[in-house]
Amino acid sequence: MDHDHSYKLLFAHPQMMRDLLNAFVAGEWLDEVDFNTLERVNGDYVADDLRARADDIVWRVRCGEHMVYLLLEFQSSPDRFMAVRVLTYVGLLYQELIRGSNSRELTELPAILPIVLHSGRKTWSAAHDVSELVSEAPRGLEPYRPRLRYLLIDEHRYEDAELAARHNLAAMLFRLENCRRPALMKQLVRTLADWLQGPDLEGLRRAFTVWLKEVVLERLSNDPERIADNLWEKSTMLSERMDEWESEFLARGAQKGRQEGRQEGRQEGRQEGEAVVLTRLLRKRFGDLPEEVPARLRSAPVEQLEAWTECLLDAKSLEEVIRCVQQPIRTDG
Repeated sequence: MDHDHSYKLLFAHPQMMRDLLNAFVAGEWLDEVDFNTLERVNGDYVADDLRARADDIVWRVRCGEHMVYLLLEFQSSPDRFMAVRVLTYVGLLYQELIRGSNSRELTELPAILPIVLHSGRKTWSAAHDVSELVSEAPRGLEPYRPRLRYLLIDEHRYEDAELAARHNLAAMLFRLENCRRPALMKQLVRTLADWLQGPDLEGLRRAFTVWLKEVVLERLSNDPERIADNLWEKSTMLSERMDEWESEFLARGAQKGRQEGRQEGRQEGRQEGEAVVLTRLLRKRFGDLPEEVPARLRSAPVEQLEAWTECLLDAKSLEEVIRCVQQPIRTDG
């Protein structure tokens, strides 16, 4: 299952769509939205030339006296011509609405809000309006230049504190997607588990399990299937699982780091490469280091650096790492 499909499972639930609109879509029209009327509609269209096209997610909701359609597209990487794709999807949706109604009595078409949800880490630089992709028209043809704009929600442009303040499931999804700190990841998953209690959230809980397994656990664990099976057990079990993920994550980081260090060491000396790797791992695990620690690492022998790296996997603090070898680094000056 790919990343975009796991998002589709999540946003097939009305609570996720409601939270996305409330936290990341602006506009006075939202004040009139009746979220109790949120309803999934058919997202599979067949164009007049019989070529099938399947959209990601389409919802509709009542806004005052009007129905508004929400077309949600998921992107894990930028697409230069996304605006053209959105233009096509909107046209196909209108065709489907016309076919499904009595066209003789249809006097106007409903409003459609196209939303592109980007979860990738690469900067989104694609045009937001199809008119930006069309060359300047000859004089007299400007009125016929196509115009259609989509709303971009780019997950990685939000700071964690900003997402935390929004305090809902869509913001929590973005926080987990962005998180690269095992300790914070542990806290976020515990909070998510608390939020998803109750039989009415069973479907959404299963969708989050799939997404966590496909995205988060693939980053943190060598056995995501086994851990995902027990993901929503009691909090003590969850804490143990998160500790396990953190140890595995650090172990893989240490192994990768040593490989990078050795490659760098071939150029600048193995000792310096090992020191660089250990410094990075210590900062990732414990934050800012006292000034004397990196200096001591730069002068330590390779064997001692490797011993400290191994100690890092199980240590709970910087001091515990330091004490695990015979020649400790002094942090008190």
